[in-house]
Amino acid sequence: MLKVKVGNKIHSSEKEPIMIILTEADKENIKNMKDTVTKYCVYPDNYTPEQIQEFMVEEDLTQEETW
Repeated sequence: MLKVKVGNKIHSSEKEPIMIILTEADKENIKNMKDTVTKYCVYPDNYTPEQIQEFMVEEDLTQEETW
């Protein structure tokens, strides 16, 4: 199962098809990730590191918001 977060919603491949379109840079970054890392985030330049840390917390979402 694959999950992807877009905005404030998490989508699951158990519920709907998901396609992720990767650039060559994305593929290289993912290839170089440590085995323990489970999240990869790409974001606009105007976001602060604090905003991205907050965005990457998936536990803040309720079940009904995610599906």
